[in-house]
Amino acid sequence: MLSEDPRIPPAWRARPGSLFAAAHATAPWSLFVADGGAQVHVTTPHQSSPHGIVSADSVPEGTQVTWGGTQDGLLEISGRAQDLRRAAASGGSLNLRYRLDAPSDQEVRLALFCTEARCASLHDVALDLTPTLRAAPPGGEWRTLSVPLSCFAAGGADLSAVEMPFTIGTAGHLKLTISDVSLEPAGARALRACPRAI
Repeated sequence: MLSEDPRIPPAWRARPGSLFAAAHATAPWSLFVADGGAQVHVTTPHQSSPHGIVSADSVPEGTQVTWGGTQDGLLEISGRAQDLRRAAASGGSLNLRYRLDAPSDQEVRLALFCTEARCASLHDVALDLTPTLRAAPPGGEWRTLSVPLSCFAAGGADLSAVEMPFTIGTAGHLKLTISDVSLEPAGARALRACPRAI
């Protein structure tokens, strides 16, 4: 027997720009775990990537993501391509609300992607989240990271048709609980300096 409880209040509505909230990807977006060039759609309370490198577990606060540290693994939000150039030019940002449950022992990357070679993270452009996560106290404290979309463009990303507006990955050990991911208009919370492009 499978539960039919979606764990979303009947009157709940995602705010504009939401990619992930209430432990679910927000339509039309979907959540995936990936490794070795293959991905698995997260549709159950526990889902592992094809080779078991990264797993996603539904918890009351959101989704807890665990990287095993044996090879590179990714958590991805994917959907219909969107043009984010105007949002980047007007000061829009990619926001992540998270709790660090276990720190990483290797580099952690945040990236945008799409299937067209010309678009999104051209030349494997990603932003280095390692210093930000290492500064976060592990265990219990929720934090919000707000990265200007212009940081991706400055690193060489073409934002004209982004199909994966959020991808976080590492080859190391890492455990994060994520409660919210969104694309937001210009706001004061955004980082003043862009993370290093890698």
